[in-house]
Amino acid sequence: MTSRSFFKISTPNDGVLLVEMNRPPVNAFNQPFWEELKAVFEAASKDGSVRVVVLSSALPKLFTAGLDLTDTSALQNHDGLDASRQALILRQHILDFQAAISAIEKCVKPVIGACHGNMSAIREMAFTGREFNAEEALRIGFISRIVPGGREGVVATALETAKVIAAKSPIAVIGTKHLLLHAQDHSVQESLEYTATWNQVMLQSDDTAQAFKGALAKQIPKFKPLPKL
Repeated sequence: MTSRSFFKISTPNDGVLLVEMNRPPVNAFNQPFWEELKAVFEAASKDGSVRVVVLSSALPKLFTAGLDLTDTSALQNHDGLDASRQALILRQHILDFQAAISAIEKCVKPVIGACHGNMSAIREMAFTGREFNAEEALRIGFISRIVPGGREGVVATALETAKVIAAKSPIAVIGTKHLLLHAQDHSVQESLEYTATWNQVMLQSDDTAQAFKGALAKQIPKFKPLPKL
């Protein structure tokens, strides 16, 4: 396998394929980038000389910044389609993106992500049943923070967190909670398909455009309130 536009490919050891994301300055995911990611891992699955894949970043300071907020062309209605027809186009785009990210999991070879994570710690707790204190719970991600100051400190911190959430897109917030709850009782593939169906409509919200504009302008966007039900 050879390097591509956004991925450096090398074989540092027999059977080991090193895949390095290389889209400076922050490895942001635009469509050409994630399409290439899918192609790389599909090729790795089929390459008999590859036994293990290591996914890392070629950039010295970070792994990836996530989605490229400037790559919004696929979310726009260029042809003046009605909402239902535009939803079908958005759904296909979402499914294509999900398939690209899922290519890492679906690769038949073991994949080692050279980035931080806590899944191994979670499994250790589940298997050993050992006790752990609040500091360790925070470190491995069981809780989001430790708050000093007793009840007053806890309530004040909770209210400040609520204030931050309330400033976000209400469409995005209720959608995120709904999809997280759905995922608890469904397989990964079922959740991906359901998320695509949900987002094919929700991404057409005015909130999406306002969020992108705010991010690019480095300004806090203002979102319309939810309707009374």
